[in-house]
Amino acid sequence: MKKFLGHVALPSLAPLALIALWFTPKSTFGCANRGWMALGVVFASAMAAAAVAVKARHERKRRSADYPWWTMSLLVLILPVTLLFGMLR
Repeated sequence: MKKFLGHVALPSLAPLALIALWFTPKSTFGCANRGWMALGVVFASAMAAAAVAVKARHERKRRSADYPWWTMSLLVLILPVTLLFGMLR
């Protein structure tokens, strides 16, 4: 359960934040500010995904049992980038 929370639930806050910004009315923050906040979420998620990718590669080289968890974290952290440039466009 602890691995699920650390590798899936916590990283899933980034896609949830982006989706929450998508459904936030324009009058709350303004259009430009919502865009800047979305870019901030995506940038932070992309930086975390880069760090997790390095860690996952290291775990794969060591043939660790935690490699699938790090890969799952990487997939979850890449999701905001795909949402911004793909489906939410």
